Amino acid sequence: MKDFDPSLIPESERTPVVEMLLRVIQKQQEEIEKLKEEINKLKGQKGRPKIKPSTLEKPKRSRGCAQKKRNGKTPLGRKKVRKKERVIEPSYIPEGSRFKGYKTYTVQDLVVQSTEITFKIKVYITPDGKVIRGELPKEYASGHFGAELISHCLQLYHGGFMTEPAVLEYLHEQGIDISSGRLHGILTGNTERFSQEMEAVRQAGMEEASHLHADDTGARHQGKNGVCTCVSSPLFCYFHSSESKSRLNFLEILRGTYTDYVLDEGALIYAFEHNVSALSMDKLDSVLDEVGEKRFRSVKSWERFLKKMKISGEKDVRILSEATILASAIRHGLPEGIPIVTDAAPQFFLWASHSLCWIHEERHYRKLVSVSDRERKELEKIRGQIWGLYDKLKAFSQSPSDSKRSEITAMFDEVFNRSGITDGLDELLRNTYSRKEGLLQVLNHPHIPLHNNDCERDIREYVKRRKISGTTRSVAGRKARDAFLSLKKTCLKLGVSFFGYLRDRLCNLGEIPPLDKVLLQLARAGP
Repeated sequence: MKDFDPSLIPESERTPVVEMLLRVIQKQQEEIEKLKEEINKLKGQKGRPKIKPSTLEKPKRSRGCAQKKRNGKTPLGRKKVRKKERVIEPSYIPEGSRFKGYKTYTVQDLVVQSTEITFKIKVYITPDGKVIRGELPKEYASGHFGAELISHCLQLYHGGFMTEPAVLEYLHEQGIDISSGRLHGILTGNTERFSQEMEAVRQAGMEEASHLHADDTGARHQGKNGVCTCVSSPLFCYFHSSESKSRLNFLEILRGTYTDYVLDEGALIYAFEHNVSALSMDKLDSVLDEVGEKRFRSVKSWERFLKKMKISGEKDVRILSEATILASAIRHGLPEGIPIVTDAAPQFFLWASHSLCWIHEERHYRKLVSVSDRERKELEKIRGQIWGLYDKLKAFSQSPSDSKRSEITAMFDEVFNRSGITDGLDELLRNTYSRKEGLLQVLNHPHIPLHNNDCERDIREYVKRRKISGTTRSVAGRKARDAFLSLKKTCLKLGVSFFGYLRDRLCNLGEIPPLDKVLLQLARAGP
């Protein structure tokens, strides 16, 4: 049976009921196509090919150039070019020829040479019978593979998106005698110092940020579904993989390495705004009246308190846990009320200054399939109005004023607070109008962006790694993936060479300051 074509029904016969039925048919056809593709996958057959638009006409951006433009200078930690000069004489010089100078021709080359160093450690016995011996240099004291080699392995895998077998093959081609197990240990082990620096960057980044971005993506681990949450700003990027994408999980990420729960006035306000039961509010109010504030050092002590207060309802326990973790995050540096730009995922909603992405909002209208010429014309008109409103918001962020604020608010109401067009458009307009506060948050905070594209680009780094290497299988592997991808993206934003950073830390060069210090210096230097 062929798909039904809505154009077969004349416009004159399209009553609201007919348009509603056409939309139902359209949705059913889309669902049927999805189910067909799923059945083909289960049968092991190939699905419909996804042909992406050509990118031949689009200019390609150089990552190196973009990083260099960040601070107007060469990224910190990048290796200096060793320059040589060679004079080339002609193969034959006739007698009487005169020298007229040089024609300069520059060639760049890269020499990678494996090296095996044999250390002959001198051993002595002192007069009192003690044995003393020489000590290895720090960069070679961690094992039978040097810091330069380890830096290259981490750069190729995490920075160059190579797979472990590809890195292993490359090392063997270069004459390095190393097993797959040892390489895996290099890539996933000894990440503690990098994880600590990543946490320090997250803490400094949140404390200094004027706004945050948040997004998440799938991250299967040990054969089970999971999620990777990305929290970022213009100066840092932080990935955290876990099993849940709940608001509780997001708040724990914002809290960082701390494990305490803080019950204070702000926590009670959060609980009240999220509709905790009146009985639980009364119990906690009485506690705060006596002590003013209460702090719990771990989840166990917090659960004991809830049990003691006889608060056991699943909803109340969840809301109160969120409230106390948020209070803890604020206590440890999260700016209260900081705007968070997201794509309207509910787990990221913390307070009134939550900002929504206009690109995601417009996408709902782009996906709508019109079932009549009237609906198509109205849809095109509304999309034009959306982009007109978007341009006015951009102009407002450059030069805010009360008159522009009132004009934009009135324009938003005029575009979205209406009905009676078609069922499909009416539903989209209602949904957009219900998100008015988040979409117009830039009127209160002109410095925040109107979209979440920066975080989308950041989290694409994780998606690329997931597509290349698949799921993580060990806790160490998941921790290493989060740490090095976070540090790589942060280095790019701070104008620091990722490979130079790895070399500096592993070889103990001390040329690159801690990344949180670099971040603080840039943040306090201004835009």
